[in-house]
Amino acid sequence: MIRTIASFGATATVIALVGLGGIIAVQRDRLADKQAMIDDQAACVASIRLAPRADRPSVKCDLVVSTAVIRAQQSIDCDSALAGGAVYRTAASCSPMVKVVVADRDTARIERDGLQADLARLRADQAAALNRAAKRAKTQAHKETLAHAALDDAPVDGAGLTVCSADCLRQLAGEEPRAPGGGPTR
Repeated sequence: MIRTIASFGATATVIALVGLGGIIAVQRDRLADKQAMIDDQAACVASIRLAPRADRPSVKCDLVVSTAVIRAQQSIDCDSALAGGAVYRTAASCSPMVKVVVADRDTARIERDGLQADLARLRADQAAALNRAAKRAKTQAHKETLAHAALDDAPVDGAGLTVCSADCLRQLAGEEPRAPGGGPTR
């Protein structure tokens, strides 16, 4: 019986050791897989650091990481193109949504420039109209002054009416008075 128990104990020990060996082997494989993943990620980070301008990061990188790196680089390229005003680089490196916003901005700038040119032209036209109106007002004031002077200088008859000669009538019409030789006085 002791032999049976001893053989049963030895068998249980062997089974336990084999099971423990299996668990150790599985854990060793898991550890190797984890270490390989860590090595791949380290290689990915190193390839990104060494060649940040590359179109694609190292093959060791996951698709998610590769896509994120590519998008980040495109974003940097787009920002520098927008800051520098490079239209063709913007078209090549920016997303469609950014291109729409840039096109709207450029259209608004063109419209603004056109409206500013229209406004400058309208202001120049307005200034010219004001100058013409001021000149007309000055001319009209001068004619009125001449007419009043002609009426003040004209003789008055016995009935109190002003008697106006040809020179007086010319002055009332806004013309310059004539000199005795026939030409204007000024």
